[in-house]
Amino acid sequence: MSQPAARFARLALLCCLATATPAAAAPWSSFAPDTDVAVRTHDGRTLRGRIDPRSSDDTLWLAAEAAGITITSTTPAADVLEVVAATPVTLPPLWTEIIDDRPAPSPAEAPIAANDRVQSLELFAMPANWDADPQIDGLRVWVLPRNAHGELVAIGGSLRGELLVETGDARPANRRFAVEERWQRELSTTAFGPEGAVLELPFRHLRPEARTEFPPLGVLQMRLIVPGQGAYDAVLSDVLLTLPSWNRDRSELLTGKRYFPGEPRPQRP
Repeated sequence: MSQPAARFARLALLCCLATATPAAAAPWSSFAPDTDVAVRTHDGRTLRGRIDPRSSDDTLWLAAEAAGITITSTTPAADVLEVVAATPVTLPPLWTEIIDDRPAPSPAEAPIAANDRVQSLELFAMPANWDADPQIDGLRVWVLPRNAHGELVAIGGSLRGELLVETGDARPANRRFAVEERWQRELSTTAFGPEGAVLELPFRHLRPEARTEFPPLGVLQMRLIVPGQGAYDAVLSDVLLTLPSWNRDRSELLTGKRYFPGEPRPQRP
């Protein structure tokens, strides 16, 4: 190449470099890493989080924490319309605890409405063992009469209960729900505490551990008769009669026996 041609080529290159438009900076380039921002995208979404140090001119990384776990997301620069500073984002818990469905114990000093009029009856029930052997003895039931304000009422009265369970055989036409247990208790105001009146209702006929052909559930119907006020009903339609036992089910499947060697079996009274 001749010298004039070479000089012309260098001059053209310098002109191109002088007139070239610098690459546009990313919309988040003015924010330091770990800054909390809100990001508006071209498709109308709004993203929130802190700028992750892995962000580049091409991709925005956002991070947020919940229960000690960091959640990240990536967004291409072409999708980002605007980035503004924002308050830190707070994520909800990733899980919740399993909660016992019995009434929560109230503080000892919690007031109990006395000599008040009952508006409704609330029940909680679960299988329980209260003697020396390991078998289920019956139901432990929490009885909570409540007034029109939802307050627990300590009231005297007569409580009657029935437990219905599924009976019959493998043929659907022969299956039905029948009353298996009945109870009656007299309640006084002294029977009530912060958790209501707690009763132990024994199984006289039912042996739920030995029932393998039916779900371990029953229907508990109770009526509280309060002199001078009336009768109040409550129904629990899915009461556990015994706790599920995967190992007993497996033992019965493998050996035909539901009880383990040396284990005492429940006896009818």
